[in-house]
Amino acid sequence: MATEPTKDDGRKVSEQLLDIRERWHCARHPFYDRLEEGTLDLKHLGTFLVHHSLLVKQIFRSIGVTYAKSPDDIAYFIVENLAEEAGMLGIDGGEAHDHRDLISAFTRYCGISDDELANTELLPTWYARAAYYWWITDADAPIVRIAVQSTQESQLVSENERVVPALCNKYGFTKDSPEIGFFVEHATADIKHGNILLDLVDKHATTPELRARCLKLAEQTCKLRWVSFNELYRVTHLGEAVGQAPA
Repeated sequence: MATEPTKDDGRKVSEQLLDIRERWHCARHPFYDRLEEGTLDLKHLGTFLVHHSLLVKQIFRSIGVTYAKSPDDIAYFIVENLAEEAGMLGIDGGEAHDHRDLISAFTRYCGISDDELANTELLPTWYARAAYYWWITDADAPIVRIAVQSTQESQLVSENERVVPALCNKYGFTKDSPEIGFFVEHATADIKHGNILLDLVDKHATTPELRARCLKLAEQTCKLRWVSFNELYRVTHLGEAVGQAPA
C-alpha cells in the first residue's frame, strides 16, 4: 500500500527529515538481517559496495553543479566533504583515507576484481538513483539537494553499526581488519556530515515552497533507496534475474 506523502507540520525541517529517514531506513532491511545471521554470502556485501561506489561516483560529479549554484556555507561543506572522501582530509583531524581504497580492500577480499568494480553495470534501481540525483541537481535549488543528501548519507551510520559486529561475530574479522575499514569508518564518519547538512537545511529552507520541496524529494529519494536494496537483495541473496517480476 502506498504511503501518504509527508506534509509540512511546522516543526524544523531537519526534524521532519529525520522522521522520513527513520520511516524508510535501510538499516532495517532483510539484507542486513541475513548478514547478522551469518547467512549472507560476503560477495553479496561486496556487490553492495560495488554499486555504492559507482553511485557515489555519479553523486560526486553532480554535486559539483550544486557547488557552482550554492551560497558560500553550502559550497564550503561540499568541498570539505569531497576532500574527506578523496583522502585529502581526515575527519575531525583523524587519519585521512581515500574511500575508494577502503572499498576496493573489501571487494578484492570478496573476489571482485578492480576491473569488475569499475565496469559493473548498475542494477536498474541503482541507475535510477544516480539519474535522480542529476535531475534534482539540475531542476531544484541547492538546498533541496542538501536536504535529500541529509537523509541518505547518514543512513550508513546505523547500517554499519549492524555490519561491523556481524562481520566480527559471524565472518571472522576484527575491527582492526583492514578489509572492513570502509564499514568501520562509516559507522561514525557520517554523523558529522549528517548534522551539518541538517543545520544547513534549517538555515536555507525558509519559504513554504522550499520546505515542502525538501520534504517531498527527500521522501522520494528514501523510498528509492529502499527499493534499490530490495533489488540488490533479490538479485544477490535470492538469486533472481534482473528485472524479474515477483512470483
